[in-house]
Amino acid sequence: MAISIDLSGRACLVVGGGGGGIGTAMAVAAAEAGADVGVVTNVADHAADTARRVADAGRRCATAVADATDEGGSDGETVGPA
Repeated sequence: MAISIDLSGRACLVVGGGGGGIGTAMAVAAAEAGADVGVVTNVADHAADTARRVADAGRRCATAVADATDEGGSDGETVGPA
């Protein structure tokens, strides 16, 4: 059963695992529903892959790479249409 929801003009934040299987699926689903997406993960390559998939859905994706075990360990970027 498919669920249809309109997230146009809204933002969705996927924190912790945003670059993994379920996190990526949630980010892409939110983008396909019209939301811009923010993703937090601890693996830069995964964040970049999720950002590309969100951009392919026509939405913006801001990523942050953060390691909860490192007090200063974060970095980020924004990918997608202006």
